[in-house]
Amino acid sequence: MKIKEAKIKEAKTILEQIEILRKRGLIINDVSFAKEILSHTNYYVLTGYLHSFKEPDETYIEGLSFEKLISICECDKRFRNIILYALDEIEHNIKTKIAYILAHSIGPLEYLNPLHFKDYTTHELFLSRLNNAINNNKKLPFVSHHLNKYNGKFPIWVASELLTIGMIRSLYENIETALQKEIAKAFGTGTRQFTNWLRCINYLRNMAAHYMRLYNLKISISPMFDKKLKNPPTLSYFVFDIIYLMKHLIPDKQEWNNYIIPRISQIFDEYSEHIDIASYGFPKDWESKLKIL
Repeated sequence: MKIKEAKIKEAKTILEQIEILRKRGLIINDVSFAKEILSHTNYYVLTGYLHSFKEPDETYIEGLSFEKLISICECDKRFRNIILYALDEIEHNIKTKIAYILAHSIGPLEYLNPLHFKDYTTHELFLSRLNNAINNNKKLPFVSHHLNKYNGKFPIWVASELLTIGMIRSLYENIETALQKEIAKAFGTGTRQFTNWLRCINYLRNMAAHYMRLYNLKISISPMFDKKLKNPPTLSYFVFDIIYLMKHLIPDKQEWNNYIIPRISQIFDEYSEHIDIASYGFPKDWESKLKIL
């Protein structure tokens, strides 16, 4: 049975957008401020933050103001930035360890050899994405150096600098089992868990890098924790679950404890009047749970 295609909505002017929000119950006292915000912030993005404030009749809960909405958006932006900072550290740690293990286990260029991989087509796709990354970054000094001096041969520790976390995930999931086990062991876990961890990190990295809403977002993938782990968190199915995982992958414990956690705390304190940390899945004792001992 063919599903009838919905009609695309007509574009609305900024004043029309404001009127729609008002009709649905959002309090907008300062129209000039609202116009300024909507001139550089996508209406579709803003209204995404309003879903959890909707009544059954599609109006917003009583007393909800435009100022509160913007405060939640600002908090989410700052929270997303510190999460991205930590994810960059984690991504570099993962790439470094995997490159080191592959270089010493099979050789600097053997990641190019399909014999070390489970599926030829997936490996070909990985190489295609790597070649695209090389072609798109020819002007980078280390890329041009290897193109000119080594005839375009990139040892794994160099190639890894061009890999996204998604490409690293693809490489890991396809490589032969013995190497998967060796890599997972370097992170203190097994292959099934490490595959899940890479997927979680990849998921959150994509969400944060593309400015997606994290506040009050039910995540579509949850991390798996070892049964041996002391006091594992009860899954909230919000972003806190993956952030708890991040503490096990961050390479610098001092930076996590002395910069990342305090920065999150500062953001939450600054916006405490407008946000509920439970909408990120954070429990009341989140600082003690995230601290690395």
